[in-house]
Amino acid sequence: MNFQTESWRKIREEILPLTVQHWREMGLSGQELSLDEEKYSRMDADGSLLVVTARSDGKLVGYFLNFLCRHPHYEVLTAAMDVYFMLPEHRTGTNGSRLFQATENACREKGVGLMLATARMDRVNGASRIFGKMGWQATRQVFEKRMVEHG
Repeated sequence: MNFQTESWRKIREEILPLTVQHWREMGLSGQELSLDEEKYSRMDADGSLLVVTARSDGKLVGYFLNFLCRHPHYEVLTAAMDVYFMLPEHRTGTNGSRLFQATENACREKGVGLMLATARMDRVNGASRIFGKMGWQATRQVFEKRMVEHG
């Protein structure tokens, strides 16, 4: 498995089918997937989107996307996790940890001083193992609430 930083523009066609599978597995209940591709493209162009990919035999099998911005409270470049995903058949061995490590390395190269991430409560055990092994601290929980009913 290879891990690298790539541009949204380069991987757009490959990542879209994976985002559908990711949404089916993890998406907000009752909420349709509606990627703002124009926004991702703008962020890619202005350098505020960091895309780290996982490839097996050249095929895209995973990704970790972060939004990069200066934190409004501190003088630090911050990487705020957007999403991470790996196809189930590749969630073996150290592949997940290696994707996270590649993301941390890419953030260091960009001069990031603070990384923020979340995990769904129904998946927090797996994420906690990876984050914990990598020296992350659990400092907050993130909850979601549906405010509008969707059919």
